[in-house]
Amino acid sequence: MGEPIPLRAKFSRRFYEPILLEVALRGIRPPNFSDTQRAPNTIRDSGDSTEQIFKYFVNRLAQVCDNLRGRNGATVTSIAVLEEPEGVHYIIGSNNRKAEKLHDVEVFVKELLNITAKSTHRQADRGLSVRKEALWHILKFDENRVRFYLTSTVEYLKLCIEDYDRKHGDKPSAEASNFRAQLSELTELLKFHEDKELDEPGYFAACEALFSFIYHAQLQKFGDSISEQARDDQIDSNKKWMELRHFVGRLQSYYLAVETIFRASRLWKRLFHDFKVTAIPSAPIHPHPLCRKRPVANEILGRMSSDEDRIARCRSLAAELQQFGLDEKLLTECNDLSQTHTVHSEVLILDYVLRYMQAAEDANFWNNWRYIGSSKPTCRLCNYYFTAHPSGVHVRESHNNLYPHWRAPDVFDEGAMKATEKLLDAVIKRTRADAMRSLESQIVQGRRFDSNSFSYQPPHKTATSVSELVSTFTSLGLIEEEDVRSTAAELHDQKEEVEVVFRGRRFLAARS
Repeated sequence: MGEPIPLRAKFSRRFYEPILLEVALRGIRPPNFSDTQRAPNTIRDSGDSTEQIFKYFVNRLAQVCDNLRGRNGATVTSIAVLEEPEGVHYIIGSNNRKAEKLHDVEVFVKELLNITAKSTHRQADRGLSVRKEALWHILKFDENRVRFYLTSTVEYLKLCIEDYDRKHGDKPSAEASNFRAQLSELTELLKFHEDKELDEPGYFAACEALFSFIYHAQLQKFGDSISEQARDDQIDSNKKWMELRHFVGRLQSYYLAVETIFRASRLWKRLFHDFKVTAIPSAPIHPHPLCRKRPVANEILGRMSSDEDRIARCRSLAAELQQFGLDEKLLTECNDLSQTHTVHSEVLILDYVLRYMQAAEDANFWNNWRYIGSSKPTCRLCNYYFTAHPSGVHVRESHNNLYPHWRAPDVFDEGAMKATEKLLDAVIKRTRADAMRSLESQIVQGRRFDSNSFSYQPPHKTATSVSELVSTFTSLGLIEEEDVRSTAAELHDQKEEVEVVFRGRRFLAARS
């Protein structure tokens, strides 16, 4: 294929300068959140189509492939499902998964799909034994994440119980007593986490019992009760409850992932038979294109608009921010050698799949649903990229967070470079508008978490028809994730968290 063609230096400057400016702006002053930004990134789709159920399935499958927390989002995963004459083809890509681990994720997915396929032959117990096998298989592969979520839940649960008892004293209301009992039961169910002698089957069984409790507690508005506590006027108090709600929601997501995958198996048996799985290599990481440059806000703003009056106004605002080190932060950001640029998994998959389908004319998106599922909601730059892309491929709804260490996929000929620059030009228009609006209004876009803390969950029941399965999924939210894709964004999120006022589903329902 030859060596990739780099973006022209001038074009790279145009692309990254507005992104660089917004990152520097959010680093020198606290964000001013709107009510919408204070609310969790709850994704609700009222659609009840089978296509929507398929999207839930692909997202959940991607979620359980994203097995390592942190590491600059290395295992953030996206999946496309293709239909070929030989059967179904799952194509999996990650932000920066190690090459030697690609085989592991292929084997994991193949085995998970094979386990799920068994459920269609076990009607007597509704496939419950197979569900257990699938969950344990996921827990083994996702151990790094799950153990972190367990540790964090234990930590914040203890703090929250102390806070709750301090608030309510010895005479809580009946509703408060029920909630306190749920917190106590959760404490008991988490004790296994500290048992150093617990064997693997015992650990898996304890996780299963914990996830089931959280699922059924949420049916009794457990998440809403936590949210009520998080609305306390004391910042230190609401932070504890926000974190608890978040980590409990992450644990619950594994229960929901298994349910979603098994429901998909009842709708589409073909997805679980005669399939192949391909895990593609991640793209090479690159240093910042503006590395060793000395960008200054005054010059950047001069290239961002043809409106001279607006440029003058923005330059005046930027000048006021120099006392807080605006230009110094621009310089630090683009010359931080630890911050490498990554092709995000959604973009990686799109680039691969389009080239693959061009070479294999009999391959197409499964059921003609042009969708790439992901373990996380889409970031702002990916959202802009897919919106401008002529392929018409859809991805998860965006959480609107800006991850500055983003790059386009490699291209290897001038024709492809022209198409890429056209796409990135459309992105530039929007990032310039974002940066200038951020400067003028002092509102930074995005959310504390890249996720919902609790997905909506339908009642657990056995569905026997397509219409019942569809109905069950009508209000099922897309999956949630909290991990950021870059260290820069992670540090920013830590600074933001004390500013966020957590609001639960009751608040959202009241607004709608």
